[in-house]
Amino acid sequence: LPRPTANHATSFRSIPPSPASAAAAGATTAKSTTSLYSDTSSTVPEPSTMSASEMITALSSKPITALTPEGFGFSSPAERILKLAKRDNGYYRAKGSASVVDVMEGIEREGKFDVALVFDEDEDGKEKLLGIFTDADYIRLATERATTRNEQESATYLSAPISNFLTPASSLVCVDPTDTASQAVALMTANNLRHTVVLSLCGPNNSYLPGSSVRGVISMQDVLRVIQGDERLSFEKMAKKFPGLADKPIEQMREELKSQANQLASDPETAKKDILRTGTLAL
Repeated sequence: LPRPTANHATSFRSIPPSPASAAAAGATTAKSTTSLYSDTSSTVPEPSTMSASEMITALSSKPITALTPEGFGFSSPAERILKLAKRDNGYYRAKGSASVVDVMEGIEREGKFDVALVFDEDEDGKEKLLGIFTDADYIRLATERATTRNEQESATYLSAPISNFLTPASSLVCVDPTDTASQAVALMTANNLRHTVVLSLCGPNNSYLPGSSVRGVISMQDVLRVIQGDERLSFEKMAKKFPGLADKPIEQMREELKSQANQLASDPETAKKDILRTGTLAL
């Protein structure tokens, strides 16, 4: 065969595409502008115009992840996310009668938790979940405490039972061990949460089901880390996959990693403090 020349290459590149090729290219282009969450061609509405139910539907639909095995990435089950978080069960355990300051000092002492699950015993002596204490509950407590008239009244907040300030179990948004990463992200996003409780079995609409056992607590960052690691996604690609998260958890995760890198560079012994652990010192 004759050796290709520059003229050959030029003439080859200049060949116009066939009608069939052009149609296929157009179809490919059209598909790239459609939903990133499913194989359908329906366009995902802007997050600002989506209702909570629409957000859950859009985010929890299985994304196109042809190279990622089932059970990894977006389809990772909650029990796997909990295990990979490497924070035991993901929460500090407290009794309802424990004081606010004792619980917050316990969270600070453990160092690996940023929420507390609060338990009590029912009339039959069986343990039951009263609720969860998170940074949002601490902010509410601190806001109320700031309105006190004197130090004595302010101190009553520290000695008060933690059960006075928690989010009750009846208001929890939960996932079961087989719910996927996409479903967990969707639920937390739609309900403006940073954490969700993993139960052996959830009630209707992912509510708390009395009698079900607590497997642990996972955070939005726990879920996003698994997705990013399995799917090999950059922050920009994650923002495209989850447009409703572009300005919240993904940015928080980006800033957290920057902060950790800066602290390791300046002082390996310095650990990042979140709102609850910083709040313990303030109290």
